[in-house]
Amino acid sequence: MTPAAAALRALLAAAAVDGHTVIATAVAGSVLRGRNLRLEDALRELGPSGSAVVVAPAPDVLALRSLADAERAIASHVRVLADTDRLRLVVAPPGTARDSVVAEVTQSGGPVAVADDAQYLDVETLATFLGSCAADELVVLAGDLADLGSPGAGRAFGDIVAANVAPVVRAASLAASRAGETADAGVLAAFRDGLSRGELPTADDPTRRLVIVPASTADEVRQRVEQLVGASIPRAFGFTGADVQVLSPLRSGAAGAIALGGRTVHDALGRTWPAVVLALPPECSGTLSRALVYSAASCAADHLSIVQAAGAAFATAIRSVPAPARRTLLPGLLAGRAPGEPAPPDHSSDGSQSRPATSSASSSLSSSSVSSSSSSSGPSTGPNGVTSSYAENSASSYASLADARAS
Repeated sequence: MTPAAAALRALLAAAAVDGHTVIATAVAGSVLRGRNLRLEDALRELGPSGSAVVVAPAPDVLALRSLADAERAIASHVRVLADTDRLRLVVAPPGTARDSVVAEVTQSGGPVAVADDAQYLDVETLATFLGSCAADELVVLAGDLADLGSPGAGRAFGDIVAANVAPVVRAASLAASRAGETADAGVLAAFRDGLSRGELPTADDPTRRLVIVPASTADEVRQRVEQLVGASIPRAFGFTGADVQVLSPLRSGAAGAIALGGRTVHDALGRTWPAVVLALPPECSGTLSRALVYSAASCAADHLSIVQAAGAAFATAIRSVPAPARRTLLPGLLAGRAPGEPAPPDHSSDGSQSRPATSSASSSLSSSSVSSSSSSSGPSTGPNGVTSSYAENSASSYASLADARAS
């Protein structure tokens, strides 16, 4: 593979890891020019006239063919299911309330296929699941849109919910859905419920199930985390070291997952531990979102400590940054627009979208069976039928991202 083709493929792969199924052609061209490479040369090898690994699904964007094909397949399956009234969407946080809704939706007696925690399914996995459903099955997609979503490409579940192509059933609040799971689970449930609405905790928790520890530097974050894991949490709750999981938005750095012996938040999606310590050093401020904090909090069954040195960025993220935006083709495809056709103006009152649910029936696909983890705000669809909410990441940002993924 030529250097130009390798660079373009790495760029698209890096964007996919961050959830985007397409990138702007101008961005790709700028990145390659910065390396003294030509986009035209890369497309000659990877485009339709070459191996067709890369396609241009709309006039001004590029995509890996596998991802573009998956989004088209999803749109086709969804249209068939919607036309035959065989698609249901359950939007809710995980817990007994969501399970009850799924059970109610699926009690018709006929064959049912349920994708549980559907927010974790990337476009290729969801396309495979939908393609495997029998022609007479009722298909239920259930998940939680306050969560970070799939660690792979796309935000298919959120895009389908936002398209209003099928009935959406919403379950109770997080606090209600998890009531009674543990003696003091209500504290953490209420915190997560508030997070999903962009609310910060208003007071210290006397049960110590939720603790927010201020810090100033990454080194201080590391010291506080070590103290919590090694002494404070085990002493207060009787947990062993294996019961406490450290999470960080970052892999590297003094308070990154590697240095702390923990995981990044994305690696923990869909899992729970008795206690979780979320480390937020100053350098993570640009990566924070409400969904990230919510997802980390959802991993804690009995105790959550947040060691936070991100300053005002922490509160700003919870109040104003629902989730990292993702640019995908699916909204335009579900709306029935041709790839180059602009979207109609959005006249919705609040731009919010529903949130999914979970359970299993005759066929199920749980989060544990996929590779690992969108936003509670609906995508804004711009020209070319492509979600424009990620606002054209700069060429330098994409170049750095591609380099980091490669290293």
